[in-house]
Amino acid sequence: MVTATKTARVDPQESTDRLLRDLRTRRDGLSRREAERRTLVYGTNELIRHHGRTWPRQLLRQFTHPLALLLWMAAVLAVFSGSAPLGVAIVIVILLNAAFAFV
Repeated sequence: MVTATKTARVDPQESTDRLLRDLRTRRDGLSRREAERRTLVYGTNELIRHHGRTWPRQLLRQFTHPLALLLWMAAVLAVFSGSAPLGVAIVIVILLNAAFAFV
């Protein structure tokens, strides 16, 4: 269940006492009871690491990016129009771009 909370604007000039009041805490931290209550309400303070893309998928994504696909079409059109060196140059640009973007 998601609870709606008020979002306050961050003011870098705001006094520490007012900030502590807004966060409902003290200078020495939360009481044990308040910490346990917030853990029950909001969950633990942990980041969950999701397994991201593997490196082959990331590399393939560089070759299938919309602008890369446009360059692939330009390379094919260049080869079929009789300008093979231009087509090869475009493919080299695609490979270099993928390599730089991947790294």
